[in-house]
Amino acid sequence: MVNVAFLGTGLLGSGMTEGMLGRGNTVTVWNRT
Repeated sequence: MVNVAFLGTGLLGSGMTEGMLGRGNTVTVWNRT
């Protein structure tokens, strides 16, 4: 398992996050709004 963080990726981040979660990784997302 890999720990991954996405910061400020907008709509593109949702697809990347779903892909990483589907592979069993831990994902942290931050959105300033």
